[in-house]
Amino acid sequence: MTVKRWRRKPINPLIGMYVHVMKDGRIDKQGRVTGTDGRWAYVQLFSFLDGSDTHTLSIYARTLRSAACRLYASAELMRFAYDLEEIKWRSHDEQKAAEELDRQSAKGFKKWP
Repeated sequence: MTVKRWRRKPINPLIGMYVHVMKDGRIDKQGRVTGTDGRWAYVQLFSFLDGSDTHTLSIYARTLRSAACRLYASAELMRFAYDLEEIKWRSHDEQKAAEELDRQSAKGFKKWP
């Protein structure tokens, strides 16, 4: 009689990680890695509006480890990073608006109070 030996499947550290998918330097999608099959990783995307599940994205596993994605250990860390990113971009947009206003006022347009 032969004895079957069960081998544990190696645990993939990407599964369960939260991710922001970046596009043009900004956060484009957010989700959680639900599985991998070696070449592909499957990400359950979340709505930015209410955080509910939307659909699943298939992405190359190596893309998750690149600058195109940011990985987080928990949902709290992902939300914190999102808030910081939004603050950064809002201040950047406000600065651009102030510069444009200064340019317009230099041309003789009246500044708004």
